[in-house]
Amino acid sequence: MKLTILVLLSLASVMVLGCSSTKEHTVESVATPTPTPEPPKPPTEITIHDAAAQHEFVTIRATGQDLDFVNLTVTAKEHGFDFTIPAGTLLINGSRDNQNMMVARTVVLSFTDPSQPLQQETKLEVYCVNLFKHVPTSSNTFSVGSYQPQSELVKLVQCLENSSEEKDIRQQSVWIMSDNPTWEQYIKRDRIDMIFSRDTFRELLKQSSGQEPTEEQLDAVIAEYRQMPDDELRELVKPYVTPQIARSRKLFEECNVPTDDRNLFQNLPE
Repeated sequence: MKLTILVLLSLASVMVLGCSSTKEHTVESVATPTPTPEPPKPPTEITIHDAAAQHEFVTIRATGQDLDFVNLTVTAKEHGFDFTIPAGTLLINGSRDNQNMMVARTVVLSFTDPSQPLQQETKLEVYCVNLFKHVPTSSNTFSVGSYQPQSELVKLVQCLENSSEEKDIRQQSVWIMSDNPTWEQYIKRDRIDMIFSRDTFRELLKQSSGQEPTEEQLDAVIAEYRQMPDDELRELVKPYVTPQIARSRKLFEECNVPTDDRNLFQNLPE
């Protein structure tokens, strides 16, 4: 019996020693790789106002040309969207002495097809919105102004997009809204010079005499006209300009734009 107990104690000590000498096993953690995020895709449509807010997919550059057009260059980083310039977009001239412009007709440039170039150029038809400033030149650059679709000016311009009226009358209508000139401000000598070109005098003389005037006759009439006092000049252009202003008033009415506070509509000569 005593021997048996000694054997059991011996075996127990061996087991304890064996357990204490066993190497510990550690489990190494394996890092899970972080998936690379997909690059963002452009929306299906980007407007010029998005681009003005430093859109990540497109950049723009707008430069002056004349009273009727602004040159626009659009550079995309990738394909997959249409680029829209809506009518009524305000383009602010970098020169304070030159006119700001407003887009007259909506233009859409497509960057959806991978075969299309990532840089596209277009001419935007525009209206001047500063009657008393200088016409833009090729050295002028433009930034995009805030878009105010509820303003009467933008509503008028967007309505005129569907008008078949002559561009001169549509531009005059925009000035009546943007600058609200009086008769005296609008019919100034420099503007009369624009209205009464040499060809205008030629046509007026032909109507009055029934014959094509000679160049000498034309020179004599133009020289006499240039010596007229401002009041006489306004009387001279009254039959020509009054119907044009009436055509602008009609456009306002067709576009549901108020006319009550527009000076030229209220102070038309009789």
